[in-house]
Amino acid sequence: MVSPAGGLVGLADGFKIWVWKVPTGSLENARHIQELLLHHTAKLLQVTFDATETRVAGGDENGRILIWENVGEHKFSSSTEKGGKEKKSRIVHENPTTNSATTTTCPGVRGSDDAAALTKYHWHSREVQFLIFSSDGVYLLSGGLEGVLVIWQLETGKCQFLPRLGGPLVSIAASPNPSLYAIACLDNAVKFVNIGTLSIERSIQGIKPPVPFPKNVKLHPLRASIEPYERKMVLPTQNISLQFYDTANDQHVGELQVVPRNYLSEGKSKNRTAQLPSTFVSHVAFSADGTSMATVDIGIPEQGIGGGACLKFWDRPSRQLQYSVNTQVDELHGQFLPMKRLSYILIISCIFSYWVSETVSDFKGDIAGWLVKTSALLILSALWILNSSFDTCNSC
Repeated sequence: MVSPAGGLVGLADGFKIWVWKVPTGSLENARHIQELLLHHTAKLLQVTFDATETRVAGGDENGRILIWENVGEHKFSSSTEKGGKEKKSRIVHENPTTNSATTTTCPGVRGSDDAAALTKYHWHSREVQFLIFSSDGVYLLSGGLEGVLVIWQLETGKCQFLPRLGGPLVSIAASPNPSLYAIACLDNAVKFVNIGTLSIERSIQGIKPPVPFPKNVKLHPLRASIEPYERKMVLPTQNISLQFYDTANDQHVGELQVVPRNYLSEGKSKNRTAQLPSTFVSHVAFSADGTSMATVDIGIPEQGIGGGACLKFWDRPSRQLQYSVNTQVDELHGQFLPMKRLSYILIISCIFSYWVSETVSDFKGDIAGWLVKTSALLILSALWILNSSFDTCNSC
């Protein structure tokens, strides 16, 4: 990490941070490169500098943030402001029971560390993914796997939040506009956020990463399908949704949430098996004209409880990529709800079911719905959709 003015270089190395002072002039003529160490009790992953190059921030694997004040005031000549006056450290005194900021008052904080004071912050539940000071040094921005941008007010130790960014945050970059930042997310998206208004000004979404598929589920994972009307590629995502992507223009055009879900951090477990999704979209298929869609989402039982498959039929009333659920079948046999006249063949977990649209009469009048005409055991696993004349077929 290089400081904004280019005078310092930092590196997080285990339980310590290395800071080197960049010599003036040519590196070839430099006899000695000044360096110092800052120590911590946990593994440090991030390091950043403020614009004055006297303040260093580090983030560790447990979500804690540390800010060293007046770093290098004894070793580095850059610790003084223009005019030869020493920059005073901004020491925060807060009640730990009401605020997450605490400060030590002894110089040199730990051992022989060359710093005037150390301030600690803790909000993130897991490792800190990025840190950056605002251009005026008033704020520190941090992000992590919770999908929340945290904005720390350094004079008071208070913080503000920009939540619901959609997934884990991995990196940040400043812009010429001091209020605007670009944040890269783990789902291959870049979000431009305004910390003045606490809003997302623009989002650029690429193709989302593939969904990890549990090994104990004996199905071929759904990789991609094609929406037949506009020829958009359809991909399952880890957020139990379908992404519609325009490959011709390399552009994300929409996303459909198949199963309602709010993003939650995976917690502190580092076991990748524990982080696999408990519900995922296993099948998707479209009618020939793209006005209807069928999906299957499967829930994995947890300790033998829950789980099962859910069949959904979707309507697309307009030519826009906006589908709405028309029929939801939790038990895949013998139920019907209103739906357009199409015919589907569903083969899941070795059960073959043939659904047709029929009109039945009850006390409310005639209702168009879905009925299972045929069911049989098969040694196959797939989902097909056909139109009523059985002359076209889209397989996923």
